[in-house]
Amino acid sequence: MKIRTLVIILTAGLIVAGCGGGTSKPPGSPPVFPVKVTVVDGGTPIQNASVTFVYAEHPTAGTVGFTDANGVAEMRSIFGSYVGPGAPAGRCKVIVTKEPMLPDGVAKSSEEMDTMSESEVRAHQAQVARTLAALPREVPPSLSDIVTTPIEFEVMKGRNDFTIDVSQHR
Repeated sequence: MKIRTLVIILTAGLIVAGCGGGTSKPPGSPPVFPVKVTVVDGGTPIQNASVTFVYAEHPTAGTVGFTDANGVAEMRSIFGSYVGPGAPAGRCKVIVTKEPMLPDGVAKSSEEMDTMSESEVRAHQAQVARTLAALPREVPPSLSDIVTTPIEFEVMKGRNDFTIDVSQHR
């Protein structure tokens, strides 16, 4: 499964569950423990990155977090309709993604696009794609793919605090 699909599924689960989720985990779900992940680039916090844990031993568990202004993500797990703080114990691969944002004025509104001819729309889409491709990536692409990410954590019982310095993966 592509990482983008996985992140979309996990994010949709958070939204559908209202981020508060059900009141209890489904029977048979593993216990979870508090996990904080800090994402930095040489010490500078990276804001608005998504962090996803993928467990071989808990394939139905989704664990995701989004970094705040300090680069800190408090991880939340999804089990069915339940969404709650923490992550299951065990070894996991870690995926970090952050898509670059287009500068203001580059993308046209849907209203503007509706007034454009088909060839103008294609030209605009090509320009947007070129602009996105030229933008610097705060997170190396290798970290956003389950196959290429070298990052693995071992979540233990109790409080877990991890730091990812993306500058070490360029």
